[in-house]
Amino acid sequence: MTTSSPLPDSSGSSSTDDEALESDAESALTNLPQEILLHIAKQLPTVLDVFVLRQACRSLYNRLGPSSGTLYYHFLNNCNGPHRRRFLHYQKNQDYFTFTKDILSGKIDGCGICLREVKAHTAVDAYKGGIFYKRVCKSCGRANFKGIHYPQILQFYNLILGK
Repeated sequence: MTTSSPLPDSSGSSSTDDEALESDAESALTNLPQEILLHIAKQLPTVLDVFVLRQACRSLYNRLGPSSGTLYYHFLNNCNGPHRRRFLHYQKNQDYFTFTKDILSGKIDGCGICLREVKAHTAVDAYKGGIFYKRVCKSCGRANFKGIHYPQILQFYNLILGK
């Protein structure tokens, strides 16, 4: 008795079974109720991962967007670190999505990873491949980057050296 394996079709791809499985997996995620999708998104380690998940398909892009204020409120007030909460209570009229995007883009002072309130004098400039990546808090800088630049220390040394 011989076993048959799926043969590639003329385009070089495997049988349609693989495509059906991928389609089922994608539709399973996009067809979840909004509350469950938000709960899954809240389990991601950083808000950056939520933005990556949003890029997976148009449905997730729309469902995890500005209308998902509780999701971004969760990351802004994440109690995993020793920082204070940015917002004491959830308010429906507050745009947490735009506030999060402004932190990530550098328009508002804050860590580009954990969204912690970070003032310019306590921030760390993180580099990837010698190119400035983003401003982060010291704990995220130590945990995620090798190329770290402490601007306040360099200013102090330049002051002492008279540069």
